[in-house]
Amino acid sequence: MKNYELVCILDPQFGDNHFATMVEKYEGYLVENKATVVHIDHWGMRRMAYTSPSLKKRQQGYYVLFQFTAQPSILSGLERQLSLDEGVLRHLVVGVRGDFMRIPQLIPEGSVFPDLSPRDRDTGRHRGGASPAAETRGTSRGEPRRDRPEADDGRKAREAEGEDSQKQAEGTAS
Repeated sequence: MKNYELVCILDPQFGDNHFATMVEKYEGYLVENKATVVHIDHWGMRRMAYTSPSLKKRQQGYYVLFQFTAQPSILSGLERQLSLDEGVLRHLVVGVRGDFMRIPQLIPEGSVFPDLSPRDRDTGRHRGGASPAAETRGTSRGEPRRDRPEADDGRKAREAEGEDSQKQAEGTAS
């Protein structure tokens, strides 16, 4: 017997009553196939990072985490059922080494990392000067950027060093 976690994203269009039915259905499937369901965690309605035709263009999904112990042989049947079920937008089964990790309460969406992007929400354009990516990268020749003061100091130091070495070379040639 191995430890597994199954995360399902359920289609929110089916409604709240459907979520409980779906969870019971897959819990029943696991129990019927001699799996031990350790914990079921309802993460609730969450905004998805992206949408696609395979996600039925949904912007949100109802997330559920199943933690269970089972024989590896039941996974193929479980995944087949999940992929055929139209109420399941996505699913992922992963093996867990050691004990299950339990998070007492999921942090509400958007409270950990507030949106610090300098993009204007209405136009999608960048507010302010150079983009964050442009500030960190140099020029195509590997030279430091000239629009940053610290880059100018480094360039001036290299130029001065080059002039000193050129003077030394001229002095030894005479």
